[in-house]
Amino acid sequence: MHLKAIAWRVAVWPWQLLNYLHWPALLALWASLFLQRLQLLEEMNLDLPAAWEQGLGLGIHADLVASLIPVVMASMLAWLVALPRALGFVLCTAAVWIATWANMMYYGHFGMPLDWWVIEFHTGDIGDVSGFIFQLSWSWRIPLSILLVLGACAAFGRSEWNKGHGAAAARGRSAEPVLVRLMLRPLLSALDAFTSAAFWKLRLWGVPASLGLVLGFFVVQQSPRLFHIYGFPNPVNAHIIQVWYQQRLKSKPYSGVSSQDALAFGQRSQSEFSGNPADLMARYRDFRDSEWRGEAATQNDHARDTAAAKPLSIDRPGGRAMAKTALTTSALPPSAGNAGTGGAQPAGKERWPLLRRFDPDPERTRQARRMLGLPEQGPVHVVLLMVESLRDYDVMDPEIGPQVFPRLRAIMKKRAIRFSQAYTASISAGQTVRGSFTTLCSFLPNIVGPATYLAYPTVRIRCLPEVMKENGYVTLWFNSHRANSHNKQFFEGGNGVDHFYDKRFFLAKGVRERIGEWGLGDNPVLQETLRKMVEWAGKDQGPLYVQIVTVSTHGPVRKVESIRFDDAFEKATSNHKRYRDYMTMFRYTDEAIGDFLDGLFASPMADNTVVLLLGDHAHAYMPHHPMTQVQRADVPFRTPLAIISKNIPRPMVLDGVVHQVDVAPTAALIAGASGEVTWLGRALLPYSGEGSPFVYANANGFFWRTNSRGCYNRLCFDLREKDPSIDKRLPVLPEQTRLDKFFRQVVEAGGILISTNRISPRN
Repeated sequence: MHLKAIAWRVAVWPWQLLNYLHWPALLALWASLFLQRLQLLEEMNLDLPAAWEQGLGLGIHADLVASLIPVVMASMLAWLVALPRALGFVLCTAAVWIATWANMMYYGHFGMPLDWWVIEFHTGDIGDVSGFIFQLSWSWRIPLSILLVLGACAAFGRSEWNKGHGAAAARGRSAEPVLVRLMLRPLLSALDAFTSAAFWKLRLWGVPASLGLVLGFFVVQQSPRLFHIYGFPNPVNAHIIQVWYQQRLKSKPYSGVSSQDALAFGQRSQSEFSGNPADLMARYRDFRDSEWRGEAATQNDHARDTAAAKPLSIDRPGGRAMAKTALTTSALPPSAGNAGTGGAQPAGKERWPLLRRFDPDPERTRQARRMLGLPEQGPVHVVLLMVESLRDYDVMDPEIGPQVFPRLRAIMKKRAIRFSQAYTASISAGQTVRGSFTTLCSFLPNIVGPATYLAYPTVRIRCLPEVMKENGYVTLWFNSHRANSHNKQFFEGGNGVDHFYDKRFFLAKGVRERIGEWGLGDNPVLQETLRKMVEWAGKDQGPLYVQIVTVSTHGPVRKVESIRFDDAFEKATSNHKRYRDYMTMFRYTDEAIGDFLDGLFASPMADNTVVLLLGDHAHAYMPHHPMTQVQRADVPFRTPLAIISKNIPRPMVLDGVVHQVDVAPTAALIAGASGEVTWLGRALLPYSGEGSPFVYANANGFFWRTNSRGCYNRLCFDLREKDPSIDKRLPVLPEQTRLDKFFRQVVEAGGILISTNRISPRN
């Protein structure tokens, strides 16, 4: 009998466990999370067969594991602190569901997972981005998912009530509200028992029970490994809570770095570049595609593209910090056997290889001005016009461009030197301040961590406004949102911008038009900006350096009702309504930019003003055209870059990879401005055929691009005379191991220098 009893208990134990876990509630929550996963696949434009190939089976298992979290946490809280299980389940379920939904919503806008550092640094943006919520995540799956999760909570609570009190107790308190019966009364009962020995005995028993439950949870989580099924977490094969665990508690690869991380990086790289991340960034600054292909490059090429940068020695108490230029050691090609160490440094000396003197050759400045039709002598006004989310594909596509950007295309054709393959690395939370940092400070953004403006606003770096100010420029800033949104005024005011004009200024001038949810309408804002610029120019206090960032194309997407496209375009985009609506916002801004530039070129400033136009970043909304995997990876990182002037003698389009980091040195060269800099970019005029390489990484991918080659998650292609945003057939190359390793180190080194504040020495 004894053996039979044991066998019976073993046989019924799984069923008892399922009852304890309240399996109907567990299944309902699992189904709710699976519906959100289906919505995520739609946001990713993945059908089920393709998703299965990328690990959907593991993702479904990850949803099961996430569904167990509320049950496990509710049980532990009940055992350890006497919190009613029903209440614990409801709270934990809400947290799991909201995390899942937030990740899906974030992916729908940015095209990447909701990394943990976004939670750390961007919770204050919830009010600003509230308009995205229903737009990016609303479909039939979401209300059904909500109903299922509410059903799970109701089923769990009812089961707890029936288990704890029975039918008689239920009849005795049938008049009590559900929340009182399920949560408040058990909590009061627990408080009454607080002083009893039985209460503390249960708490002590709860410790090993909790450990056993956690152990069982991790067994379930790791069970795919029993069948040799593995996968580094990605949006398809993992749940976002699992990704956060990897990022925050385990490897922390995308939440910034610490001094310990920097030390470990230095130790790993000691044999390659003396363990100094700045040495590696100097190699990126001086990168020449021809050298990595084993071809010769002359010192004249180096000198021209770095705008005659000179060594800079900095005397400090306790020693001298030596900064070396590209022409000494750090730019030597890999075949030279010297990766930029510069040899051993004597004791008491620190090296700052990124700090150097930027002194443009006067003849080169004159050549650049001749190309732009500007006066060869004297000051010129410099306007940096960054258009919210402007993407090159939309502007230059032969079908989309004429419909959406007729004014801008006409201006570029008549009055611009345009770079056809310009890249941004600013696709993540805080996109605008990432793009501003990259453009103004000529430094890669903290690609795999929080935006520098937010997390490291006091980083020691030399930015374009400060250099322009030191050269006698009046520095102005215009934007119709809040000046200190995402720390803009704090960071840029500390790096050279003196005069800020934000929403309050434009409201005081009577501007009321709104297109989107951020700021005021670009058309009246740009017209008021032009009037203020002309006013400042008339004061004759010095040439103007002007930063303008538009806002009307900021999400969430809202159709501009006054904009109509032709019937063919309307029909072609009928199944891509959100994209077409977004294009109406860009069409509005196209008119606003056209009116602004026409007014500028009719003003007294016209003949000695240059405009550098680009997107602060691009956007990830795919058009109605069929696109290859490489196009989908490349297009969201491409922004137009055009240098515009009234009297340009010969408009042109220049091919070759360039980067946002190249804007600051190009602007400074045109202005003839000089000073100490920490810039990674290179001046683009006169153009040598090569700008700075593109590199980007996140939890879901790693991409890089040079003039001749490009790799997208290790799928590599020969891109000589090819544009991966346009050409669908690309010659395949074997994996580029050396360059892949180099660019991965560049991403890591850039983040280390920012987060440990080691770009330049203290003043």
